[in-house]
Amino acid sequence: MLSRLVLPRAVFRTARQRSPRHAQSFWSSSKKLTKEPEQKPEQKLEQKLEQKLEQKLEQEQEQEQELELARKQRQISAYLTGKGELVCPSCPSVICSLLDDIYMSSSRDHNAALIVATPAFAPSLQMTQDAIRCASLLSEKQNVNRFHLLLAVVDNVMTPPCTPESVSGISIVRGRLDDLLPDLWAQPSPLAMEDTDAVSALTLNLGGPDMTLPLARMPVNGKSSLLKAVEVDLSKPVATVVRSLEKTSSRVTLELKRAAASMQDYHFWIPLVPMTKPRPVTGVMGNIVRDVDIDGRVEPASQELEGVVHDMLKHASRPAPVAIWALLTRPEHEAQKTAPEPDLSRLTRPQASEVRQWSTYIAQALCWGGRLHRVLSGGGGWGPKRGLLALDGQVTHFTSRQLDDLDQLYSAMQGSSLAPPGWHIQFFMLAPGVHETRAPNTAMEFGLGTSREAAFGADMGVGHRHEGTRGIIKLAGFFGAKSTQGIYVAGGTGKDGIERSDVKLSAPASCIRVDRSKTKKPGGWLEQVVVEMAE
Repeated sequence: MLSRLVLPRAVFRTARQRSPRHAQSFWSSSKKLTKEPEQKPEQKLEQKLEQKLEQKLEQEQEQEQELELARKQRQISAYLTGKGELVCPSCPSVICSLLDDIYMSSSRDHNAALIVATPAFAPSLQMTQDAIRCASLLSEKQNVNRFHLLLAVVDNVMTPPCTPESVSGISIVRGRLDDLLPDLWAQPSPLAMEDTDAVSALTLNLGGPDMTLPLARMPVNGKSSLLKAVEVDLSKPVATVVRSLEKTSSRVTLELKRAAASMQDYHFWIPLVPMTKPRPVTGVMGNIVRDVDIDGRVEPASQELEGVVHDMLKHASRPAPVAIWALLTRPEHEAQKTAPEPDLSRLTRPQASEVRQWSTYIAQALCWGGRLHRVLSGGGGWGPKRGLLALDGQVTHFTSRQLDDLDQLYSAMQGSSLAPPGWHIQFFMLAPGVHETRAPNTAMEFGLGTSREAAFGADMGVGHRHEGTRGIIKLAGFFGAKSTQGIYVAGGTGKDGIERSDVKLSAPASCIRVDRSKTKKPGGWLEQVVVEMAE
């Protein structure tokens, strides 16, 4: 039975019903009192002309702003194809069969595009004819003679809510070459010996800190990954590829209405729950934490953590290794005073609201110059090695770019450490049920997230599965990708003067969003960014 709301008829007095006589007399008298002197006909005409001129100028300004926005910003789209059943490696032009249906409003000078695809599409990305067809489709209705493509294979594409977590698909962002892909044809710098086995990477810039996304590891023409620049000549009756370049890294620049000038403009989602309280670090060397202060006593760094893990595994139905992260915070970090108390009784079954609360706390710590490192090894032992913890010190994708030779020498002389004495260290574990505890749904347009955002992210160990249901999901105004190796966010000094550290997000299902106002045209311009890591 449907409920109804019944209101008195008097509420619905129509405009045709006359007002009471006393109200009419009051209204007519008030109009007489406030009546303005009548204007002459020429004055009225002049006023109308001025109003029309102002309206026309406003319209022209709005059109110019829209054209400038269209010129600078990017158009984006994504296609998901279930879990790969639709994708047949023996079928030619797989990507082009999807691109045939892509609708992107025409723009006179968009002459470049970034296409990221899951490994199922790798054979199609390597086909010359597919590159030509992609360039032709993406430049349709535009008078461009040359079209530039950057083709990349990622571990997975980003999925919006209510879709499978692991899918096959492609994501596209289109714009002007100089704005979107400024260093597309720059010759790649030789890699250091430590990076010879590293996969290629995309670096996304939003006007502030860079975000770097490592690509999928897969052997392609003797390389460990696929990142390729292609230029197509469309001026002739038969389009041809005039040059191509294998790359180890490439920069993607996205201009937003309001740039993400610092890490504080990012919205982090890091589903970790605390295992200990923040403890002052008393002994550390490099990435090895030796001692911490626990209630005034100097204790081995792993002592408290080992006790928590032991108790948790003792009550677990299926004991398994526990992945642990260490949050390092500055002594002056204000959030420490208001940090929620870790509830060890709820460590294995936290509420979604608690996970959100802790994610906010970790985000605040990172914005205040904190650091987040995975614990690689440690605990146990005896003698001088008793209780040591080794942290993952890699904070950039290419290790050779972390420090140049002079910086390394200076750091060694100064005894540089990940956790300087006086800083606090707090240990976290991945929130159980992270598959159910996902980032809050927000409107996204570019990247890793839901329906209208932008992003790069990480897919920690999902693998490339190809079973699933048929069907194509078209997501206009959406772009996204994931990586199994994590997301790297560059630090630096913000406008507020706070020195922030480089950060590697390796916790599964982690996410970074840069929210922007909604676009005027649906499915059109980039206004938001999200970075997510899959489970």
